[in-house]
Formats: sequence, C-alpha cells, structure tokens
Amino acid sequence: MQTSTVTEKGQITIPKAIRNVLNLDKNRRIIFIRRGQEIVIKAVPDFLTLYGSIKTDKGEEDWNTVRYNARNNYVRKKYGDK
Repeated sequence: MQTSTVTEKGQITIPKAIRNVLNLDKNRRIIFIRRGQEIVIKAVPDFLTLYGSIKTDKGEEDWNTVRYNARNNYVRKKYGDK
C-alpha cells in the first residue's frame, strides 16, 4: 500500500512505484473514476499508444500520400470538382 498527503492546494504526489505501474511521465494526463467510496486513477492513453488498435482493410500509407489525399479532399469540398 502506498500513501500520500494532500497539500493545502489539494495536490498530492503519486508515489514513484504507482507512477511506474501506470507509465506516468511528466505531463501525462490521468483520469479519476469514482466507484462508490473509492477513486480509481487511470492513465489517459496518448495518441501514439493507440496505433494499430483499429483494424482496417486498407494497407498502410505513407504520410506524403495521406497529406496529398487530405489536401485534395479539402480543395474538392471547398471549391468543387473542376
């Protein structure tokens, strides 16, 4: 069991062992979930950890192709097909 003290400003320090378990680095966001009289702390997944979590039937595209397609779609929607 790990403990921490609440400061005058309502802040706590998450013990290092807990930060290690949750992979909490500086500026990592966390969420607090209330479950009855308990609070659960979870790390918010960062964008890069979500890579590959959604499967598609498309193969991978390089970023130049993605940017080119996005730019062309934007221009088509804004100015129409010419």
